Amino acid sequence: MAETTPDGKQIVLSVLDPMKGKDRELARFANDHIGELGWDVSPDGTRVVVFRDFDSHFQLLKLGSTEGPREIQTKNGTRLRNLQWAADGKGLFASIPTPHGGKLAYVDLHGNLRLLWELRGHNVFLAARPSRDGGHLAIQGSAGTSNMWILESF
Repeated sequence: MAETTPDGKQIVLSVLDPMKGKDRELARFANDHIGELGWDVSPDGTRVVVFRDFDSHFQLLKLGSTEGPREIQTKNGTRLRNLQWAADGKGLFASIPTPHGGKLAYVDLHGNLRLLWELRGHNVFLAARPSRDGGHLAIQGSAGTSNMWILESF
């Protein structure tokens, strides 16, 4: 489980036992944007990716280690959203916002990108989750438009 410290400056990752509740602490992560961070646990349970949507870098934390986070910068400064581990733990799936929609990409642990799929439209949301065996990829995608009206003197 992840929770923010009372001062709002760190995320604490801990074991959550369904029977006993919160257990031992696995890692802490400090960041100036704690309230804006997302995270995902690796398939083998040894690492966590911590990211901020629309940033061109992300951090990897080793759980149960005193080692600090490893920062990974994407090639060409590509900005990412919705990072999720690949089934083999050797990379992540991410969404890349574009002016005309979004692209789904695979990002390795060196920041190299491989584009997989594109969804065109406005207000695009893309996220991917692999099957446990890595043979399938569920893709959630939506695109739409929104309008706003102002009513006066009604």
